[in-house]
Formats: sequence, C-alpha cells, structure tokens
Amino acid sequence: MFETKEKIKYYTEREVRKKGKYDGRSWRWRLGWPLWEAKDAIPAINDEHLPPYEKQIIKSGNGDLRRLAQVWAETDQELHTRCHRAGEVCQNVGEKRESQKKKEGEEESLQEYNAAKKSFDEYPKPHLPSWVGFPIILIMALAEGSFNLVAFNVLGESRFGTFLMAMGVLIAIPLAGWFIGSGLALKVKTRTRVIMMMITSLAVIGGLSSVTILRETFLEAIKIKDTMGIEMESFTMGMIFFGINMFIFMVIIAIEYAMSHDDPNAYHKAKEHLQRACNRLAKEERTAKEMEVARTELRSALTARNAGFQEITEKAESKRDSWYGLMQAYRDANVSVRKSGESCPNLFKAELNGTIITMPTCFNALTWETGEEQRYADLLEEAATKGRKKT
Repeated sequence: MFETKEKIKYYTEREVRKKGKYDGRSWRWRLGWPLWEAKDAIPAINDEHLPPYEKQIIKSGNGDLRRLAQVWAETDQELHTRCHRAGEVCQNVGEKRESQKKKEGEEESLQEYNAAKKSFDEYPKPHLPSWVGFPIILIMALAEGSFNLVAFNVLGESRFGTFLMAMGVLIAIPLAGWFIGSGLALKVKTRTRVIMMMITSLAVIGGLSSVTILRETFLEAIKIKDTMGIEMESFTMGMIFFGINMFIFMVIIAIEYAMSHDDPNAYHKAKEHLQRACNRLAKEERTAKEMEVARTELRSALTARNAGFQEITEKAESKRDSWYGLMQAYRDANVSVRKSGESCPNLFKAELNGTIITMPTCFNALTWETGEEQRYADLLEEAATKGRKKT
C-alpha cells in the first residue's frame, strides 16, 4: 500500500532559483559591518553528495509520484473489476451458446430455417385465403340465420323458441358445410370420411326438407295465405325456403373447399417445422445479441483501463519532468552566481536521469492476473470469428 497521509512540500521555480543562488554564493548577507561574510558554496566543487535542498526536492518529487500512484491504484481497482466482470459475462454467454449448439445439433439455425421456410413455401396453398373465406362464411351464416328467424316466426312459437330453432340451423349448416368442404379437398379420402360426408349431406337435406314440410303444413292449417292474401302456393313457398337454405349450404361447402389443404397433416408438420426453426433462430439471435453486448462491454472496459493507464502515466511523467525542471532551475541558479573562474560542481556536470526521482512500478505496465489479458483477447477474437461465420 502507498502512504496516503504523506506530507509533500511543493516548490515554485522562483523559490527554487532563489535558494540555488543563495547556496551557490561563497558569501552571505549579515547584520553589521561589513554587510556580508564568507561562507562555503553548496555544493563544493568535489562534493559527492547531493545538496540538502536537492534532496528535499527529490523527496517531495518521489512523494508526489507515490500519491499519484495511490490515486491510480484506487481507480484501477474499479477499472480492473469492470474488466473482470465483463470477461466473465462474455465467457458465460459463449459457453451458453456452445451448450445450445451441442444440445440442438450441429446444423446451423439459419440453414435449418431456410430449409424449413423453403419447404413450407413450396407446399401448395389453398385457392382462397382464410382471411377472405371466414368473413364470407360468417356473412352467409348470419344471412341464413336472419332468413330462418323470419321463416320460423310463422310457426307461432315464442320469441325464445323461434330464436333457438333459427340458431340451430345457423350452427348446423355451416358446420356441415365445413365438414363436407374440407373432406372434398383431401387428396386421400378414407372410406369412413366419404360415408360420413354422404350421411351429413343427406342429414342436411332431410332436415331442411322436414322443416319445409312442417312449415307448409302449418301454413295450410292456419290459412295464413288467405288471411294475408298471398296467391303463391304453399309448396312453392316451401321450395323457395328450401332452395335458399341449400344455396347457402352449397356456398359454404365451396368456400371451405377452396380454403382447405389437400393434405392437412403434411401442412401442419411443415408449419410446425418452420415454427421450431423460427424459435431456434430467434433463440440463437438473442444469444448472439447477448454475445455482442458482452463483447462490447468487455472491449469498452479494456479500452477504459488502457486509456486510464495511458493518461495517468503521461501525468506521472509530466510531474517527474516538472520536479526535474525544478532541480535543473536550482542548479542553473546555483552555477550562475559563482565567481568567474570557479569550476562547476562535479555533481552538476552529470545530466539528471530517472534514477533520482523514480517512477512507481505501477506506471511501468498494467498488471494482469496470469493469462488474464490473453483470455480477454481470445474471448474477443472468438466472438468476432463467430460473428463472421454467422454473416
């Protein structure tokens, strides 16, 4: 750990130059006469040790860099943790993707979807779309129900009874039309289905005929034609009633025939296959998006840490150069006040280098756990490779 409460003295260039001149002179002011007195210049020509004032500058410079290193240690802990978390998420999503691939087979989801969609699109479609046929059937059924409601009113039943009779025909005829129409559309018809279709047809015809005879008999009994002055024969009126119902029945059969598939089982299998392929592809795309988000976060975390390290390193180098600048200013001022002919101290002849004010080791390079940096690079490369394959 770095010292966080270390006291650091900061210097100005003016202060340093003033001290350099004072140390470099071989005299100093005093009270009394004469106004100055002799003293030894610091450092002496052959001194091997740095002047005390330079040692103070070096101490402050090293302390300043240590304080900056402490700031970076706290910042880097957050940045490194972010990298670690992003790497774990990226790795987990990658393992999830591999698990899905092993569980669902080696065939690519996109290829399976394309094959299923092609098979479904090539399947023969009905002549009439359901979104057109069903509204027509509904309209025909409602028209039939309204017609039968009026026709049954003459039987003299209560309103509720009349409504139930009309609703019975309203439901029965469309259902029978659906059964017969869908059966006619089948490519392969079983004997049972053909017999049931014939029975259903006869049942509808018989039912409508019975209602027609009942209605005709009732009209004859109550002499409603004479009362209302209707000149049409009861048989003719019954046939009109029967003909309208049969027309609606046949239209429903034709519409249902046009809407039905010739092989419903094969159609539903193709549709289910396409739906499974769509679900798998959607699942794969969700995982791919998760991978992209995780990879983006990992790349962002690594970029943030590298950028932060670069910034703090440049700041540390700038601070070190500033402290060296103060030392150089001290030396320049020190030499400038020495008497003409005096030699420059041997200590000042050597150039300042990084061994005096040392950079903390944390600024040398980013620290990673063993194999951590390579693992992140492999995760990014693996995700990018999978993205290219998908494309």
